[in-house]
Amino acid sequence: MPYTAGLRRVVLLCFLAVAAPSFCQSEAPVNVDPRIWIDQLGYRPQDLKLARFTGQETPFALVNESGKAVFSGTSTVAVFDPLSGESLRTFDFSGFTQAGVYHLAIPTGGRSPDFIIADDVYQKLTLASLQMLTYQRCGTESGSNLDSDFYHAACHLGKAEIWGTSKTLKAEGGWHDAGDYGKYVVPGAIAVGHLLFAWDLGAKVPGLLEEARFELEWLLRMQDAGSGGVYHKLTSRSFPGMDVSPDYDLTTMVVSPISYTATADFGAVMAMAFRIWKTTDPSFAKKCLAAARKAQGWISSHPFIPFTNPAGITTGEYGDSVGRDEALWLSVEMLRATGEKAFATAVKKAVDSFGLRADSFGWADTGMFSVAGVLASDERLIDASVRQQAESVLSARAGQLLSIAKASPSGTMLRASDFHWGSNMTVLDQAMILITASKWKLISDVAPVLENLHYLLGSNPMGVSYVTGFGSNPVKNPHHRPSIAAGVFRPIAGMLSGGPNADLQDSLAKNSLVGQPPAKAFLDDSGSYSTNEVAVYWNTPLVFVLAVLGRPDGRL
Repeated sequence: MPYTAGLRRVVLLCFLAVAAPSFCQSEAPVNVDPRIWIDQLGYRPQDLKLARFTGQETPFALVNESGKAVFSGTSTVAVFDPLSGESLRTFDFSGFTQAGVYHLAIPTGGRSPDFIIADDVYQKLTLASLQMLTYQRCGTESGSNLDSDFYHAACHLGKAEIWGTSKTLKAEGGWHDAGDYGKYVVPGAIAVGHLLFAWDLGAKVPGLLEEARFELEWLLRMQDAGSGGVYHKLTSRSFPGMDVSPDYDLTTMVVSPISYTATADFGAVMAMAFRIWKTTDPSFAKKCLAAARKAQGWISSHPFIPFTNPAGITTGEYGDSVGRDEALWLSVEMLRATGEKAFATAVKKAVDSFGLRADSFGWADTGMFSVAGVLASDERLIDASVRQQAESVLSARAGQLLSIAKASPSGTMLRASDFHWGSNMTVLDQAMILITASKWKLISDVAPVLENLHYLLGSNPMGVSYVTGFGSNPVKNPHHRPSIAAGVFRPIAGMLSGGPNADLQDSLAKNSLVGQPPAKAFLDDSGSYSTNEVAVYWNTPLVFVLAVLGRPDGRL
């Protein structure tokens, strides 16, 4: 029988009088209750602070390090969440803003992990998520600033064969793309785009431009000097063993043919680089712009043909059935870089012909980069109808995400269809879209940005922080060769796992996850590459969101 309001108050008062000392000062092992979903890092003082609970309606207390209950409340009524298959209640402790270390406690003895309330709660994670890219560097010895347990000598320094020719290419540098040692232009360029867009928005994270430039230098080596086209990727013919470290991967590396999407993405980020470095390093900036012009020339004289793996190459394909979104992004960034009327005409023609379609800042759909670029352009250069369409597309997409979040028991912007390979990038992509819409004052509600971040850091049905090394229960066994090869039984910290994937695309997932709801289709196992791999272009949206949240000039 449900409590009466009066009985609720009696129970709550009794609980607050006795619960904190008995649950927080005991020497017994901490009784972490998996029914409490919480951001395992913590919250900023002025932010909305919500935890989810899958048990019965109950009072709760916020308890400090000394065992004192400093805030109390009662959970909301339960709402069924089809993504997790759980009925969720909410603990709201937004009214408490004092910095410190805390946990949530409930009358039955359960409690959450410890977490902190502080303005800089995400600072270390921001730097670690950026440093993940440094760990992924190819062609160089591990730096002294990195964890010595994961040291490796310079790797992949030899010349690579250019597929289908007798030619070779020396293209050391850049980032290993994911849990393997391939280097791919399309996702690498997208990752650089995330970082440079964050910089454009005022997120001046130390080391961000240095890391972006390391990849840009490699991208420049992947452009064919004669034609201006850009080779699609540089990989081995097949993936190496899981316990092979980068410097012991001695397989022959092969450069796959030039592709339309690689060339367009390359040109777009080179044009962005020109804008950002033109005052601090004019020589490098001019080099980038010249490369972007050559890429534009190649795109202008070649029809779109989807890239497919050449014979004998079985590494990641990054194929794309549509190329006009990449071509538009290139034209938009060339307009921003040069101010030349020809590029304004090209943008107008493309938008008039195909419309401005945009769902994400991803490698297969780059549309949001074009939308953001149009809105950031000098209004004197952009046709008013194009700008109006960009505002309309971004406003509609942001409104859709806000509607999903409003209806979601977890407060996130996720739907069942979002739990695909790399779902955690989708979590962050959604946050990026709201941040972008907020930047141009198209929306005012940005709470779902934080709810999506809290989901990644522990407020989820798996009770796991999807970032290695962060939180009380982080991912421990990612599909990541350097971590496995080190033999230290822990992964490199700061890497974002791909996350739940309801499509069950590896043998472990197929054997273990059948029948699980979408948000529980996850295995913390290095063999489950479709749920637990890492990738540079999954980490860079995390850098983006964290860096923007940490800007000194304002708050989301």
